[in-house]
Amino acid sequence: RASLHRAAAAVLAAGTDPGAAGLAAGHWLAAGDEARAAPLLLAAARRSVVECDNERAQEHYRRVLAIVDGPANDAVARELAARRALWDDPEDPGGVASHSDAAAVLREVRRIAHRGLGDALTVSGRLDDAIAEYDAALAEAAEDGARADALARLGAACFAKGELLLAARRL
Repeated sequence: RASLHRAAAAVLAAGTDPGAAGLAAGHWLAAGDEARAAPLLLAAARRSVVECDNERAQEHYRRVLAIVDGPANDAVARELAARRALWDDPEDPGGVASHSDAAAVLREVRRIAHRGLGDALTVSGRLDDAIAEYDAALAEAAEDGARADALARLGAACFAKGELLLAARRL
């Protein structure tokens, strides 16, 4: 059964349909290969946000966070680094073009996943949860641009919540 899921995931991941990332990730997960699923889950999460499917985006980002914090970190980091084009966002002000080690790749993915999860929660009106995710993104930020981005999102979420003094401190 796992070999069938691996075969299906390989075919879906090799195709050109941008909507197939989530389906391919599901097959990799069913085959027990979280490392191969991780970059596809990030790509699927971004697509879900664009399609305004915030619940699905939240699921994908949460699953990515569980994977990068799991036991197979080296394999996950290698796969994420190799398939960076799937999940890298050139418009991310805190993005780093390349990473020299596995820990840096995992840290960057954690930041991106917390940031994306915060965005999806904000749109869903779950501002307290979004603030917690933006705080986590801030904690993972290694670059000044990433820290500024997280602080801006924190400030905006606090402002939307009506906490103006807290928002001013974040901005």
